[in-house]
Amino acid sequence: IFWLLLLYGISYWFVVTSVKPDIGLARKIMGSRWGGALADSLLDGYGDQEDEVTRLNQLSSRIAPALALLYAIGGSFLVWDFVMTLDQEWFSTLFGVFFLIGNLQATMGILIAIAVTVRNHSSVLAEYITINRLHDLTKLVFAFSLLWTYMAFSQYIVIWYADLPEETPYLVIRSQTEPWSTLFLILFLWLFVSVFIGLMPKTLCRTPNYIRFMGIYVAVGQWLAVYMMVVPSLQHFGHYHILLGFHELLITLGFGGAFFLCYVAFLEQVPLLPISDKHLCKSWHGH
Repeated sequence: IFWLLLLYGISYWFVVTSVKPDIGLARKIMGSRWGGALADSLLDGYGDQEDEVTRLNQLSSRIAPALALLYAIGGSFLVWDFVMTLDQEWFSTLFGVFFLIGNLQATMGILIAIAVTVRNHSSVLAEYITINRLHDLTKLVFAFSLLWTYMAFSQYIVIWYADLPEETPYLVIRSQTEPWSTLFLILFLWLFVSVFIGLMPKTLCRTPNYIRFMGIYVAVGQWLAVYMMVVPSLQHFGHYHILLGFHELLITLGFGGAFFLCYVAFLEQVPLLPISDKHLCKSWHGH
């Protein structure tokens, strides 16, 4: 819980630091009423625009690497506490990294889906969300697919080669016991083989609607991967079954809906583009 609160707190600090210059410039151009109560609270004590941009950019550059390290370390602790401890006798030093890589791939997929949707509905933002930028995000999804598979294999080969008895049941249940072994094979084909083949052609990776589908496809696949990590540990030995019903669907839709509600509410209060960034105009038609 401590790591979770710390991660949320520093993430909030980073977001506020990043958007303050944009809100300040928007209010300077559009008038003092722009942004409402949120802008009033964030810009309390806000000084000269140029000085604040310099100061906040420097602060953001210091917070960002610290936040990345905190996500890697704190996120691993959270995964160990929330997921790995469900199976009391099983442990893996690679599990935290493996889990976080999957989360990052799913995040990239959702980001692509959002970016393409926004691009299709806004001719102005379409000039900024270029095909080159979407292609770069697609490359990241492809790279994380390879890295995720590599970490899964690395975790498996160490346990198999060392013949560790306390770690073997976790993998045997998921890879050799029905019905989980079928889902195991499906996820291998879903998150590695099909993504590897589907994102290899450059022409397809530069087709917005196609990569939006692939982004959603990867995110759903990672959801199933998390499901397979968690649910078998909650079932009695020898009585394994896959339950994908309304409970799982509604919980997922609930959290997803809460996320998008917060996301849309946030976008309504801040500029959609980093208008205070001096490099924005230079990169408008770039990568």
